[in-house]
Amino acid sequence: FCLKGPFVNRRHPDYCPIVMRLTVCDDDETGGVFILDPGSAPNNWRLVSTRSNFMIKFPSDIVHKLSVSNDAALQNAEHRLLQVEFHKGKAPKPLPSSTIKYTCYVLEDEAMQTIMEVTQGSNRPFGARSGRGRGRGRGRGRGRGGGRGEDPRMSFRDF
Repeated sequence: FCLKGPFVNRRHPDYCPIVMRLTVCDDDETGGVFILDPGSAPNNWRLVSTRSNFMIKFPSDIVHKLSVSNDAALQNAEHRLLQVEFHKGKAPKPLPSSTIKYTCYVLEDEAMQTIMEVTQGSNRPFGARSGRGRGRGRGRGRGRGGGRGEDPRMSFRDF
């Protein structure tokens, strides 16, 4: 996985302080952990695995904000509490629609399982695009005014 900012394109071990602060739960299939992706805020929240390209996405029209709880007394050995803020009136079905703030163990919670989408992402970094580029680049300037549109050295007009 990659972090944004000064951490772009650098893999971090699971015991790295940044990863430990963002860890939500263990990824039993790969031996890694799921972390709250800091680059996914604020409109497409997701949890990403540190050892594979699995992602757990949360719909932006329902979930307003996600954060990992730092309360050590409530932590489980395998999971950390996820604090969820829903948009007004958009809480998932098992919860009352008036619920705005909700705290849960995300993989064990029935309400969150109804809205989360598990996908397999791409290992390709975001900036590695293919295609023709983005315009003309920074080459020479375009000059001042266009003139007549012909090269005077190539005509016999004033000969």
